[in-house]
Amino acid sequence: TIERVFQRAKLGMEVDSPDHLLQSLRLYKSPDEIALLQKAGDIAGNAMRECMKQTAARVSEHSLSATMEYHCRVAGAQRLSYPPVVAGGESSLILHYVSNDQILRDGSLILMDA
Repeated sequence: TIERVFQRAKLGMEVDSPDHLLQSLRLYKSPDEIALLQKAGDIAGNAMRECMKQTAARVSEHSLSATMEYHCRVAGAQRLSYPPVVAGGESSLILHYVSNDQILRDGSLILMDA
């Protein structure tokens, strides 16, 4: 158990990594955690819909990124978990693309991870 790991560590004894125990704790959520996760999902989903409304030729990736952050914050988010990835056209093939500085072309694919 995790208690045993902490007791052994307190006594200065060698302990196995508690990673597997800590990972298993991530499976269980309290009702409050579930409510926060639902709220975060609702905020992000609504912000993504606003971004979709703004998507057009000659809009910048940066503008969509800013739209996402703006709508999340207006809805009550303190911050985003990570910088949005907004990649149009060929940039959508770049893993963890964060430049977000291209102008979108008509008909180009847009990848957005936010």
